Amino acid sequence: MPRRLVLAGLAFGLFFGHLPSPARARELTRPLFITESDLGPNRTYTLQEDLSAPGTAVFIMVPDATIELAGHTITFGTDDRDGTVGVYPFDSRTAFPLGADDVNYPETLKPAHGARCTVQNGRVVWAGKKGKWATAVGGAYSKGPITVRNCSLSSGGPDGACVHFNWAALVIHDCYCFNTSSSTENRHAGPANVWCGGKTTAYRNILIGGCSAFHVGSGSEAHENVMRQSGFATNGYGFGSYRGEDCQVYRNLIVPTNGRGVIFDHGRRDHVYENFICVHEKPNAEFGTALNAPCVRLRYDATENEFLRNECLAIGGPGGGNAAASGAYFTCQPGTQNLVAENEFIAIAAGDPVPNAHYANALTFEGQGKPGGPGTDRVERNRLAGNNYLIRLSGYDGGCFQNPIVGNSLEWISGRAAAEWAFQILDSPRFQFQYPDDNRYVTAETLQSIRTSVKAEILELIGQEGDDRKRAVFYTGYNGHPSSITLLETKLRNVKWDDRAIFVEKSNAKAPIDIRIGESATGETIALIPAR
Repeated sequence: MPRRLVLAGLAFGLFFGHLPSPARARELTRPLFITESDLGPNRTYTLQEDLSAPGTAVFIMVPDATIELAGHTITFGTDDRDGTVGVYPFDSRTAFPLGADDVNYPETLKPAHGARCTVQNGRVVWAGKKGKWATAVGGAYSKGPITVRNCSLSSGGPDGACVHFNWAALVIHDCYCFNTSSSTENRHAGPANVWCGGKTTAYRNILIGGCSAFHVGSGSEAHENVMRQSGFATNGYGFGSYRGEDCQVYRNLIVPTNGRGVIFDHGRRDHVYENFICVHEKPNAEFGTALNAPCVRLRYDATENEFLRNECLAIGGPGGGNAAASGAYFTCQPGTQNLVAENEFIAIAAGDPVPNAHYANALTFEGQGKPGGPGTDRVERNRLAGNNYLIRLSGYDGGCFQNPIVGNSLEWISGRAAAEWAFQILDSPRFQFQYPDDNRYVTAETLQSIRTSVKAEILELIGQEGDDRKRAVFYTGYNGHPSSITLLETKLRNVKWDDRAIFVEKSNAKAPIDIRIGESATGETIALIPAR
């Protein structure tokens, strides 16, 4: 068994292996409905014992309530039916499948006011095996704001989530979220461990599993989280927001067991900085080996976003059974104004790379217009390093026309050197997150075990890879798409401009290629590969 799977199993046993046996939990035949008469001082309902429910376990029917779990465990979904929820801040019945279980109870016929609640200090655990839409804490129509703190949450089954709110504002911190979900009815809905359509503030959480870690709304903020999702469908990201604006994502460890980093999907004014991101992705049933897992993806009309001072490791190639990977992947339309600066993008191909299936790029540019069109994003002062391709100029979604990329460095690096670089970052003070003393479920020991697991994973994938494979500074391919780019003030570390600087896939042999190298924005540029 791979070492990382052993470590994941140990982590599961650490947090869920010592739950009270069913005989010790009070068996509910129907949910608890928490009303005004149930609240004690400070509008708090304090759990006195462990609970186990066949479906949904708790409905919060009143506003401004605090559900104090007091170290106890709520187990829900033992009948394995669809739409069960552990703790449900209830407002009204939903037409969506997530709340399907509420139609089984007459108390939910009338609207309630279970908003502005807090759930804290205990476990909420799904006990099913195949029921759909299981959610530890959630509510399709709950208005919020909702706070979840110092909890251990688990879910699974098709489209399961540890937290799911369609549009409530959410604050979640110091929580351990373990999601074993491995399938979805609609991957375009963005299945995630924590899914919230409203503003989400998330810090000091550890998220294990889920197709994505976070899928959230505008104005969200995420920092000091560990995002270790297992992308079982296309577009499994650590952090994603569809049309999200003004999000802040910083100082997180984004280290999926299978999946991607951060996506700007139609987003505006989102800021992502000072994260460590390590991505790799196996082929899937939808796209096979055409996948290209990025640390950051900018696509469609994403604009005015910033991706700054992040350390990114992208692992591609058939070694480990992975498809392709890129440090940064640009498919946004011409005229967008994003800034990608002062990052380190290291891309390592494990095994013998295949140009259109198993490869690794520090940067990938696709579908950004054609020569003579408007310029687009600024790519400045980044370290571009790898052992396969450094800059990919055309791909599945089109070719590249880009503002001059300025002040970037180019470097060949081996897998062993890349692994050592990653280990230094993982052990740096920036990622030694500090947790409150009363945290039961997210601790320094937990974080250390995850760092150990990530290191083992990196070594298993790329630890012995050299830098002696076939490689090129530039790659162009795919069906005649044009490849045009200008590099200014480029720093060459151990890279040379020679006849091996560009690899032209045979499918692109007749496409226009115009690569220009210059000293400064005002200096004369020379064509490395003449336009043709």
